[in-house]
Amino acid sequence: MKKSFFLLVLVFLMGLNAKTINIAAASNLSKVIYELKDEYLKTHNDKINITLSSSGALLLQIQNKAPYDVFLSADEKHANALDKKDTKLYAKGCLVFYSQEMIDDKNQIQPIINKAKCVAIANPKTAPYGLATLDYAQKHGINFTHKQVTAHSISHTLNQAKNGCKTGFVALSNVILDSDIKKDNYINLGCFINQNAVLLDENGRGFYEFLSSKKAKEIFKKYGYE
Repeated sequence: MKKSFFLLVLVFLMGLNAKTINIAAASNLSKVIYELKDEYLKTHNDKINITLSSSGALLLQIQNKAPYDVFLSADEKHANALDKKDTKLYAKGCLVFYSQEMIDDKNQIQPIINKAKCVAIANPKTAPYGLATLDYAQKHGINFTHKQVTAHSISHTLNQAKNGCKTGFVALSNVILDSDIKKDNYINLGCFINQNAVLLDENGRGFYEFLSSKKAKEIFKKYGYE
């Protein structure tokens, strides 16, 4: 009887310390963020709400007083725009070229594009992976502007690339564990996208600090981040 009573008291006290953490996460994190959440909740009695969208859209929400505690941007620019003291690199994202046609060499990209009916990319005005796509294409002489189809976010870009254009520039994190996509359907163009996190409110400090933990880094690596 006493044991049951103390267990009830313990559960009650844990409930008093529980809090709700609101996280704004870039769309390239659409898979990894939920595994990070589950891992964090193994040792914390909190509730986590996740909102996924393009970094630009989330930044606008935050600037308009949306009640987020942590912002996981897909780049440095949108994170630094908030001018917060607590901001850090949490992962390096990788850009890939996806093709329904097999691809194993970067020299195949332009010929595949030439045959494609369209090429899907994320909106470069709001999605860092879209801007990274344009930068990469310019540096490597890849031309697709006459066939470009723009998606709202990087996760929507993958849907468009798979089901519409059959080609596109997407995030490695979105394709690496997709059961419908084989390894020879995409080629890694490089892991050069620095992704920063921002602590917006002390309520989210626990999760913000967790992002730097060994376990979190293992999870990021599993999903194709460096």
